[in-house]
Amino acid sequence: MKKYIFITIINLISYLPIIVIASPELTMNSVIVEQGKESTLNIKLSGNDKEYAGINTTIIMPSDLIITGISKGKLLAGFSLDYRIFSNDNKATILSFSKNKMFRQSGTLFILNVEAKKNALPGLKTIEFASANNSTIVNSKTALSNTDGSASIHPVLKNGFITISTPDDTDWDGLPDKLEIKIINSNDHDNIKELSDVNPDDDFDGDGASNLNEYQNGTDPTDLFDSPYNKDDHGNDCNTATIVEINSDIQGIINKKGDIDYFKIQIPYEGRLSIYTKSATDTKGILKNTNCLTIAQNDDYEGDLNFTIERQVTEGIYYAAVSHYSSKGTGKYILFITFLQDNENFLCGQGKPSIEIIDYPPLNNRIQDLYGRVCHVDPINCKIAVYIFIDGYFTKPNLLYPLTDINNEGYWRCDVTTAANDYKATLFLVFLIPADYQPPLVEGVKHLPESLYENAITNLEILR
Repeated sequence: MKKYIFITIINLISYLPIIVIASPELTMNSVIVEQGKESTLNIKLSGNDKEYAGINTTIIMPSDLIITGISKGKLLAGFSLDYRIFSNDNKATILSFSKNKMFRQSGTLFILNVEAKKNALPGLKTIEFASANNSTIVNSKTALSNTDGSASIHPVLKNGFITISTPDDTDWDGLPDKLEIKIINSNDHDNIKELSDVNPDDDFDGDGASNLNEYQNGTDPTDLFDSPYNKDDHGNDCNTATIVEINSDIQGIINKKGDIDYFKIQIPYEGRLSIYTKSATDTKGILKNTNCLTIAQNDDYEGDLNFTIERQVTEGIYYAAVSHYSSKGTGKYILFITFLQDNENFLCGQGKPSIEIIDYPPLNNRIQDLYGRVCHVDPINCKIAVYIFIDGYFTKPNLLYPLTDINNEGYWRCDVTTAANDYKATLFLVFLIPADYQPPLVEGVKHLPESLYENAITNLEILR
């Protein structure tokens, strides 16, 4: 009941007629808060010469900060307080009202307890009052109202600021001392000698990004060639490799000296793997096995500056590493990954493994099966794993029989209504998997394990 009254009052205040008078000001103070710590932010009223009995407002926070609580200031002693914190949208709606009290003098209306996340990006953050023309806010008007509800006024809004600092940021400018000392020591002939001389908004190395921007993006503010605007597009080792599918292509760039781009390739069966680039630069390629050990490499293929590697491979994980021939060279490229399986029993001939849905039950149907076919695989070596979504994922047909067989012609059929509420499912997820892989058994989980996607040959979604 309280929630209903709260929403009703807010809407009532928000749509009252506006009388044009000299507007008071709502302001927020500026504070400094360390990563993982809390601080308070005051919302104050000033320039007020009228009496008011109510106020509602919406506060928008940056994603690095969390509102943990809201209390009344001295100006609202004896007033009611209702508020809602919307954590998903990083905002809070606040209402205070009285039927027999008024406030008119300047002072503190609300006190917000805010916490900086442990992984919050350091620097200056803006705390905003929601404006009336912001369509993304449920109740976007900030208003003051009198006791009988006959008038309301929109005050002038002045946003606040919070500086997020790191534990070792002794000058509270958003840059850790260690990084500022590095900037100080990188040039003995400039005027930057102390922590206070290092400005977060300056661009020390001249690469177009501020010192703070570089810190937030993990680049070096003392290195001209290491910039957020020139950030690496793919991982630099097997552990951070970009996952790519067989029979696909992907763009890349050697964006600084010594850059090596790594790609992770899942080979489902024994066959012939080819990796090569097309570019105007001189590329070098290395093929590595599942242990990240080199098994083949090439620089210039048949007089072309691009590399090509062809190799017979078995089932497993492989890595392709792409670099420039010169340790100082850079340039863009397109990497191609092609694979032909060694099997005469492929359905539909050679090609990229695929799933085709022939028929599926409409929403609220309790009888019809999910029916489909697979192509470009050997059906003997594959199975189908099906999941449905009803406020969570469920294995189908059931936990005892989580796999669906594929016949010799590639056709398969799965009963997806084996439980009472299955007809309400809004999503079907179909995975083509190796026959010896055991898919995860789930009941109501919000996310399917990444291992399922990594081990699947391919997958398909059906939204209904």
